[in-house]
Amino acid sequence: MKHKSGLYIDESGDYRWRIVSHNGNILADSGEGYKNKQECLDQYEKVTKSIFVIIMHDNVEQLRYLIQNNQSVLPLLDVMKDTIERYRI
Repeated sequence: MKHKSGLYIDESGDYRWRIVSHNGNILADSGEGYKNKQECLDQYEKVTKSIFVIIMHDNVEQLRYLIQNNQSVLPLLDVMKDTIERYRI
C-alpha cells in the first residue's frame, strides 16, 4: 500500500500525521497520536511549512549563485515548482 502525506486515524482511533516523499518513503511522522483532530492538523501544518521554508531557502541560494554566474536557472525552477506541488504547501 502506498502511503499519502497528511492526517490519518491509527488503530486506536487517534489522529496522526505523516509526510511521504514522491517515492513513497515516509520522511516524518507525528510520533504520537492526538485525540483532537485540529491539534494534529496544527502540528502537521507547522512541520510542513518548516520543511517548505528550508527547501525553498536552499533553492533561492542556488538561484542566486546560478544568476551571478550566468547559468541557466530553468532546471532549478522546475525543482522548486515540483517541491511546491509535491508537498502542496
